[in-house]
This record gives sequence, C-alpha cells and structure tokens, in this order.
Amino acid sequence: MKKLRENPHSPDLRLIPSIIGGDEKKRHGIVTAKSLPAKKMGIHTAMTVAEALRICPNLVIEPPDFETYHEESERLMELLREFSPVQEQLSIDECYLDMTDAAGRFARAGESSRTWSVRAADEIRRSVRETLGFTVNVGISTNRLLAKMASDFAKPDKTHTLFPEEVPKKMWPLPVESLYGAGPSTAQQLRRLGASTIGQAAAMDVEVLKASFGVKGGIYIYESANGRGSDIIHTDDRDALSMSAETTVPSDLGPGDEAQAKEVIRRLSERVSARLRQEGVFAQTITVTVKTDDFRRHSRSLSLKDPVNDTDAVCRVALEGYWQMCGGDDGYFHAGQKVRLVGVGATKLSDGRFRQMSLTDLAQQIEEEEEQNRRRRQEEQRQAKRRDKQAKLEKMSRELNARFGDGTVVRGSTIKNDK
Repeated sequence: MKKLRENPHSPDLRLIPSIIGGDEKKRHGIVTAKSLPAKKMGIHTAMTVAEALRICPNLVIEPPDFETYHEESERLMELLREFSPVQEQLSIDECYLDMTDAAGRFARAGESSRTWSVRAADEIRRSVRETLGFTVNVGISTNRLLAKMASDFAKPDKTHTLFPEEVPKKMWPLPVESLYGAGPSTAQQLRRLGASTIGQAAAMDVEVLKASFGVKGGIYIYESANGRGSDIIHTDDRDALSMSAETTVPSDLGPGDEAQAKEVIRRLSERVSARLRQEGVFAQTITVTVKTDDFRRHSRSLSLKDPVNDTDAVCRVALEGYWQMCGGDDGYFHAGQKVRLVGVGATKLSDGRFRQMSLTDLAQQIEEEEEQNRRRRQEEQRQAKRRDKQAKLEKMSRELNARFGDGTVVRGSTIKNDK
C-alpha cells in the first residue's frame, strides 16, 4: 500500500505472485506473508524463500516494512473502535470485537442479531477499504474460535459466518491443518490417528486425544473441533502476566550489526514501555528473545531492583540481555549463528507502589501528602466549628425552655411566643 501511495504506477503486490520476507539475492529467510496468487501456486507462510522461488522463479520479494505495519495497524484499530470499544487485538492485523452494544446502530425492528451482524461486518469492510485503502476479512460467530475460523475462509474482502449450527457443513469437511491452534505436528499426529478432517477429529474419543496430546491438548482439540470456545473478549492488559513485542528483522543480524540491533530493540522497547505506561504498571523483569538462523528461540531475563516503565530503562536492559546471549566467547555470534527475530518482553508487573523513588518522586509524594494533611486539617476545623455551633444551640434551647416552659423550642421548629 505504501508503494502504491508513493507511486500509483507500481505493481499491486496483492494481484501478482509476491511475498514479504527473506532476501531474494541471498535466497534465504522465510515467507512471512504472501499474496493470493502466490498462495494458489502453493507458497505458504513459513516456507523458505528458496523453496518459494523454486515454485515460482519470477516471484516478487519485498522486505518487511515494520514502521508502516505498525502505523497501519494503529489506524485500523482506531477505526474499529468506532464500531465497538470492546476490542481485543490478537496480532498486528487481527482483533476480536464484541458487537453486542452495536444493535442500536445496525439492527432493524424485529431483526435477529445474526442478520444485522452481517450488515455491520459489511459496513466495517467498506469503511476499512474506503478509509484506509486496504481490505479485511470479517468472521462472525458466537465465540472467538469460530469467528477466527470464519475470518480465514475465502479472501479477500469477504464476510463469513460460522455459527454453531453451521459447523458440520462449513468446518468439519476442512482438513485438520485448518483447525485453529493445531500446528503441523498436531495435524500430522491426528492424521496418524485416522483423522484427516476436522469432523473426524470431532468424532474421536476424547480419552484417545488426551492420551496422544496430553489432558489439556486433547481437550482443546476435542472442544475446538466441535466448535466450542470462549466468548470472552479481554480488553484490559493490566491483568496480563506480561507485555511483549517482537519482530522478524529485514536481514539477519550478526556481530557487526550493533547499530541495527540497537535500532530494532529501541523500537520494540518503545512499544512495550508505551503499553506499560498506558496501563499504569511497572515491570520488574525485562526479557529479550532471539530466534537464530537455525530457527531456535533463546531468551535471557534480567530482574531489576526497582521496576520500570520508561523506554530508556527497558531498552538498556534489553540490549544488555541481547549482548549477553549473542556476544562474547560463548555467544551465538561466536558460534557462527545469526539472529533473524528479536523480541522484548516485560514481566512481573505491578503498580509500582513499592518502587524505590527518585528525588523527584519523593518531592512529589511529600507535596501530595502535605496537600492531603492540609485538607484533613480544614475538614477537622469545619467539624469542630459545627460541633461548637451545635453545642451553643442546644444550650440556648435549654435556657429558653427553662425560662418559657418545656416545648418552647424543639428540634426543627422556631421559637413561638403566644403572649
């Protein structure tokens, strides 16, 4: 989209066999995104660039543009908030929306929620296309699993429903590889057990699945294959155990790429720390993750004496962890490996109430405490005056009743003299 905006005459990558990721000249790296024409040729995400080029020698390869991705993602999420504030972002280009409260905007008299929700989805697609210049698929259902599955049906720019009663017709005939959450090894094991479709997995004995995939894994496969999943939209990250961001770098990082590594980690640290500040929390532990060119993930966590949420502190600790892992005589660079993915995470989150304060923090706290004490003294003075006034009124009432007779003055009345 960025290239088309800059040069309307450049080819639209969505309409030709193209991929994002890897390095065409070095013929290494993996496919991180592919166009529909490339998908139809058999190219898929996570395939190596070399394999993709063997399938399509004329394949157009473009490097990732993370800055643009991040900007467009923010624009998309902001637009979607106009349709529903109850939103959970699943990835840079996916999110769940709870449209329950949108009935007043889209529903017509006597219309079912399933009817108006399709019209709302079509309006979302139109708005994204006309406002942002790209297309989205929308999946509709009563739970997260089925909505996600529906969104992956035929593309582009489509609305799909997958309600529970539609599962046998729309979902069960699909290959087990299409089941959300079932990776290649899980699908392979299901096929060995005789389940090549989602419907066959749904019909399996759950005890057999638990024996093959563990209790949690077996139950997940059985429940999800039968279309059952959570309908809860998690809108608040403050209850999460961690906040993180990661990215596949445009070209593999080695020992001489210090500036590039610092730039990537700085950008990731900005994203993580911004979320920490937005939620009003601090992180006690910072974790840096790398994926080396043998596709193995490694991480290093560093705990801090005082929790932080500012970018400089997060970046400083993340860089320290990065070089501890990758530099030195026992680092991955020394072993001849390079880094293709970098991640920064923040864990052990708290509200910072036990954080060691700086002089500025201390001065602010003292000022706040003094203000609270001043207000408390003022309230105590008002209460004392009120009690003193009440005591004087009660004394006056007793004196008047003694002089003119009982009942001359009662609570809530005025003095009355008939003489």
